Amino acid sequence: MSFCWKVYMLLLGLLSLAVVLLTSSVGFVEVRRSTELLREQQRLYAATAATQVESGYHERNWPFEMLSKIAKDGNFAAWRVVDGNGQIVLADQPLATVSEEELAVIRWAIGYAEPTLIPGPKADTETWIIPMRMRTGNRPWSFWLSFHNYSIGRQIRNIIVTNVISAAVIAILLLPVAMALTGRAVRPLAMLAAVAAEMERGNLDVSLPSPTRDEIGQLITSFGAMARSIKVRDRRISEQMQALEESRRGLEVRVQERTAELTKANQELQHEVAERRRIAESLRESEERFRQVAESAGEWIWETDAEGVYTYSSPGVERILGYQPDEIVGKMHFHDLFSPDAQKELKEAVAKAFAARAPIKNFINANLHKNGNVVVMQTNGAPILDKDGNLVGYRGTDTDITERAKAEEELRRSLGQLERFNRLAVGRELRMIELKREINEMAAKAGLPAPYDLSRHDRAAAESQSNMKSQDSPAMAGAAGGERNATRGA
Repeated sequence: MSFCWKVYMLLLGLLSLAVVLLTSSVGFVEVRRSTELLREQQRLYAATAATQVESGYHERNWPFEMLSKIAKDGNFAAWRVVDGNGQIVLADQPLATVSEEELAVIRWAIGYAEPTLIPGPKADTETWIIPMRMRTGNRPWSFWLSFHNYSIGRQIRNIIVTNVISAAVIAILLLPVAMALTGRAVRPLAMLAAVAAEMERGNLDVSLPSPTRDEIGQLITSFGAMARSIKVRDRRISEQMQALEESRRGLEVRVQERTAELTKANQELQHEVAERRRIAESLRESEERFRQVAESAGEWIWETDAEGVYTYSSPGVERILGYQPDEIVGKMHFHDLFSPDAQKELKEAVAKAFAARAPIKNFINANLHKNGNVVVMQTNGAPILDKDGNLVGYRGTDTDITERAKAEEELRRSLGQLERFNRLAVGRELRMIELKREINEMAAKAGLPAPYDLSRHDRAAAESQSNMKSQDSPAMAGAAGGERNATRGA
């Protein structure tokens, strides 16, 4: 099928679709209006009948004649008078013939305060429920009037058939006009397609049809401009190919130069990598030596963070305190190992050093062994600072001096006993001197010469008083006090 016939068929289809849509829309509106009008008429009829039923109820005279005419009219399907409890008072047929489904619908729909349209009890029926003034309790009575939908369906079919026939007639009348207009519009396109085929074979000098004043004329003009731009582009491409060839030759020279530079840089990089490997190997050996020294040293080497939590521990901690390194690293603070008897004082002393970022020198402290024994250690450490001077942690060593502390405590105990003995001896000597001094005073009062020479004792007492004024420095006293606390904990 040629392009022209495709356009003809497309245009015909579009026209037919437009006519069908137009007629369908009109038909839909007509059907809707007719249906609404018919239902409004049915509502008015049902309301009129309900009014007569109300009047007959109040006058004690049911309108059986009117209801009989409704039952015989072919447009009506059924009528009911239903009280507020959903019980059928009057009907067009015996109550025994009313189905359970209809009774269920009646019980469900009782109590409507406004006229309501619902599906009827039979197929193809609709029922208007009209509330009345009679009431059972608070619920009104209602008049039910069911209508057949035959007239609505018949009207809809008539409208649809009319619209379809109208659409077909309009499409047939418009077909010749559409074909004429389409042929006039498509002819230049067919000629333009032939020109495009020639240009595809490489013939850019083909003549184009005369442009018209519509969009197709603009397309022909654009086609001609495109052919001219293709010619210009081909010429530029040829010039650029020549320039590209020259650039390629120059690029080859630069690639060779760059390859030589990269080869040299690669050699330097390999040398640098080898040097870094040598440094890394040397560092690994140094770390291994440090690890071996730390494991074989009698001291415990440790590191903490700024909060005092251990971040490194040498294996020496097991020999001194009985813990494996992984039992304290990241799990214990420095003060967790202090003996409970002196933990508060020792913790405060170390916290002051952390706050001042000061080194820890010869700090004597009592710690608790894993088995519960007290171990006295001498701690030395230094702060670890980052490049901005912020405290990162501490690094140091601990030495077990428990035996030395016990020996020093024993020595102090012996010196204390000796001092108490000396104090007793000196006391007795001073008492004797005091007695001699009293005897000399009594002799002087009696006019007798002093029986005892006490000048040597007076000189010795003066020299002793002078020596007592010279005391040890506060720093030495403090160090001695710390050692006594640690020994007391032990």
